[in-house]
Amino acid sequence: AGEFAVDHTFPRAGDYVMYAEFALEGKADEVHRFDVRAGDQPGAAASLVEELSPATSGDYTASIAPQGEVMAGEPAGFVLNIERGGQPVSDLQPYLGAAAHVVVLDETAGGFAHVHAVAGSEPPAAMGEGAMEEGGEEMEVPMSFGPQVSFTHTFPEPGPHKVWAQVEHDGQVLTFEWVVEAK
Repeated sequence: AGEFAVDHTFPRAGDYVMYAEFALEGKADEVHRFDVRAGDQPGAAASLVEELSPATSGDYTASIAPQGEVMAGEPAGFVLNIERGGQPVSDLQPYLGAAAHVVVLDETAGGFAHVHAVAGSEPPAAMGEGAMEEGGEEMEVPMSFGPQVSFTHTFPEPGPHKVWAQVEHDGQVLTFEWVVEAK
């Protein structure tokens, strides 16, 4: 048996969904959902609107570029470009064995997907159901790369989806977020 704790300050009172993903020794990854209420009042449901503007984390900026139209049920490729102070970051480091980790949630936070990105500007080909998601096939990651990382994801349903990406630079984990609309 194990236990871990997470400290988090919620931005406002309301209802939140938290996901925890972990792997037990000798077993596959597990994903668990927790519904949490901050304060004593329910919150309004999320209302997402497509937002693909560059995202910031400290003095870093990341842009996201869909590679073609994003259609539900079809693999969609994305290229992220990471800059610091307006200059390309060409020495990103692997983060937990991948070039980047990407989490995708639908508007209701009912579906959770974890995708591994690859170094460079070529999104990986879709490799079958779940191949790039949740413990999928491992890909070799260079020790230094950038400024681009790319990923592929199949959005199961049309509508807005929250997308978070995490990369590592100079030992610091950076988190960027966008809202992608699948048609």
